[in-house]
Amino acid sequence: MAYLYEDTLCKKAEEFIRILEKHGFKSQIVMVRDYFIKLSVERDNKNYGNLIIDYKAKKNTFSIRTQELADKSLEEDLYNLWEKGYLPDAGVKAEIQEQHGKEKGKDIYEIYVDGSFINGCVGYGVVILRNGQLFKELSGTVTDDLFTGSRQVGGEIAGVIEALKWCKNQGIEEISIYYDFENLKKWVTGEYSANTAMSVTYRDFVRNCGISINWNKVLGHSGIRWNERADKLAKSGAGLQTADAQNADMLIKEPGVTGEQSTREQSVGEQSIGGYSKVSEGLAIEDKYPVINNKSPAIENKSENLLEELETIAEKFSHFLACNGYKAEYLRIDNGIAAKIKVGKDDHSLGYINIYNTSKLHMQPRYHEIRDSESRIELDKLWNSFIAKQDEGKGK
Repeated sequence: MAYLYEDTLCKKAEEFIRILEKHGFKSQIVMVRDYFIKLSVERDNKNYGNLIIDYKAKKNTFSIRTQELADKSLEEDLYNLWEKGYLPDAGVKAEIQEQHGKEKGKDIYEIYVDGSFINGCVGYGVVILRNGQLFKELSGTVTDDLFTGSRQVGGEIAGVIEALKWCKNQGIEEISIYYDFENLKKWVTGEYSANTAMSVTYRDFVRNCGISINWNKVLGHSGIRWNERADKLAKSGAGLQTADAQNADMLIKEPGVTGEQSTREQSVGEQSIGGYSKVSEGLAIEDKYPVINNKSPAIENKSENLLEELETIAEKFSHFLACNGYKAEYLRIDNGIAAKIKVGKDDHSLGYINIYNTSKLHMQPRYHEIRDSESRIELDKLWNSFIAKQDEGKGK
């Protein structure tokens, strides 16, 4: 049977397979579902496992996951090929340095920043790459009223300031900053007027920091690996303790802390509580709730509305669980009908909650992948409390 976005996913997969083949890999499509596709990965006659390409239809963006790679030694190469289309070896690095007029052997620093506003709290997140490799992460809570009034914008501004402080302490003279709020660059360059205390403070700090900055605008929440990671760190700083951020060895809670960190970090969307559960194992979703394909436009629009509603509720419920002492991470939509949320508590994985949203099952949670019966009861109570709050917000 045809899956909802099979053609779109296959086209993207085939494009990436061609890039992989140019760099000595062998790859082919091994599984397709509504919102993701799996590719086998081989090199030098060794099978390394599967790579997953996810698709967010609402935003028309793609991202990759590597948790099904049996050997993680290729992970960095795969991400570089996905994002850049080449491997940053010594020759490529020298070429980049020459293009930018840099001294040979001088390190290249790329910095991704983001801000977040959750339940009245503002946080910032910073990811620092050195020569294309993850080098440092910063995360913290913003408390200065000068910035908190601007919510996530204030967080992103704080991220730039903390990143520049760190660079100054390290003696770094030139960096590239990747950001999604357009004003960050234009206040500094004078393209936009800085007419508030916050924007003036920010502009003056950046202009006088003594660091040369190459500004690079990126589209927020578009699947760019390190931008998504900065977003997750910002949410952690704002009080939403995602499992991925909590378990990061290099996560820094206090602003301005310095030091080198060389630990390899997982990207956004990868597991941090327990393992990864394959879509088809033990669920037999297609048998219980068949997906109708070859839909008319009216049916397809209704289906997409259900999925958008489901994704929104899954993200909100994950936040709600996090605020109630759980580690929760919304992972994906399975088979176009169920949102999967990974749940843990006290550094232990509890399993997965599956929330169904179809024409017959409207926002119905299922706890068959939660191993402990007491946890199932407690989670269902929290779900009912969450839904009651949602209904109150709608004026029901």
